[in-house]
This record gives sequence, C-alpha cells and structure tokens, in this order.
Amino acid sequence: MNKTYEWRERNAKWYYYDTDSGMIVGAAHKFALQDIWCAAVHTGTYAYPLKFDDEKPLGQYIEQDYAKKAVEHYWNIQSRTLIE
Repeated sequence: MNKTYEWRERNAKWYYYDTDSGMIVGAAHKFALQDIWCAAVHTGTYAYPLKFDDEKPLGQYIEQDYAKKAVEHYWNIQSRTLIE
C-alpha cells in the first residue's frame, strides 16, 4: 500500500504530512530571518522521550521549491527501498 503525502502551509512554514494519519513527516521553512530555506524530515516514532535522531536535516536551499523537493525526494526513495 502506497502512502500519500501532501504539503500544507502553517504560519509561513510548509509541512509535508501523511494524508492517512495526519502525521508530519517533513518540513520546509526559512532559516531565521534570511531568504534561505531549510528542509528536514521527521523519521522517529515520537515516543517519549524524544530522540535526537527523530529529525534529519536535509540541508539549506536557495528557494522554497528546492527545499520542498528535497523532502519529497527523501520520502520517494524511502517508499521504494523500505519493506513495510
């Protein structure tokens, strides 16, 4: 079964989420007050206590679209390589 993800903006930050569960699996946002965009994926189980490896930064990007594509690309690869 393939998961479906969508983007949604909340307070100038874009969240990539699983449409079945509503769980956020990635995000793209501006770096501080600059015009640089950061991308990160959320890979943890969110069990308490939270672990440092629950969020994986993907890098800093010159445009919002590149940051969002990095998140999409990460989950596209994961969907093709992980057995559920």
